[in-house]
Amino acid sequence: MDVHTKLPTSKLKPFVREFYFMSIDKDVEENSGLVADDGCYELMFVKENDVCLIYGETTSELIPNSYTINNIKPPFKFSFNETLTTFCIKLQPFANTLFIPNGFPRGILNLHEIFGNGISRLQKQIFKTDSFDKQVKVSEEFLLNLELNPDKEFFLVKDIVEKILEEQGTITIYELSEQFKVSRQKLNKVFSKYVKHTLKEFSVMVRTRASIEYKLKNPHKSLTEIAYHFGYFDQAHFIRDFKKVCGVPPSSFVKNVSYSCNSLRN
Repeated sequence: MDVHTKLPTSKLKPFVREFYFMSIDKDVEENSGLVADDGCYELMFVKENDVCLIYGETTSELIPNSYTINNIKPPFKFSFNETLTTFCIKLQPFANTLFIPNGFPRGILNLHEIFGNGISRLQKQIFKTDSFDKQVKVSEEFLLNLELNPDKEFFLVKDIVEKILEEQGTITIYELSEQFKVSRQKLNKVFSKYVKHTLKEFSVMVRTRASIEYKLKNPHKSLTEIAYHFGYFDQAHFIRDFKKVCGVPPSSFVKNVSYSCNSLRN
């Protein structure tokens, strides 16, 4: 696997978390389908024309060359003949709706429906360039030409997301309401509007990913110990939340040989 990552420039930092490139050889890489959702939508570009996404019980869908995954729950995995070459613009979670408006159906969304011919030109530019830095540069130029108009609510949600991340998903909605002086009803409404996930859903994602990172650093810790460390009163509740984010229980997730390398990429 060939992977490159880069942070955005200061102008794009409020909207983009990172850029990454990934090339996978089918013969040498295991494709487990296990991911830990981080709540960030991704503008994804693929070089090959034969890549399918497999999700749910039996669904297999050919993906377009520029796409995003809209509300598909893991596990899911890519099916391809020889190689998979992907360039991705990972959005900040509080900027999801600025790029991917609400109202689109669940599934694979062709970015041409949102950005028109410009996104097709960008895909071609990305895979014509001879370096990752140039891929990032043409992508940033495209993004900077978009009319992004964040309002006061956007920055409120940004602060809330950053607080949830700081607290590793353990802060309650009541505590957030008190800290930001906003009613719980309004807090939930404005958060879902921008993040495309409820406050509870996003907090569970953050908490779950934090627990995985904790397990990586402390492999001797049992799942029960990890559950208590992250504020769960019982292991059953921890397992239910984990399955919502990853599609499998934690015991199955940590047994996967590639989880330490690939699962937190999402």
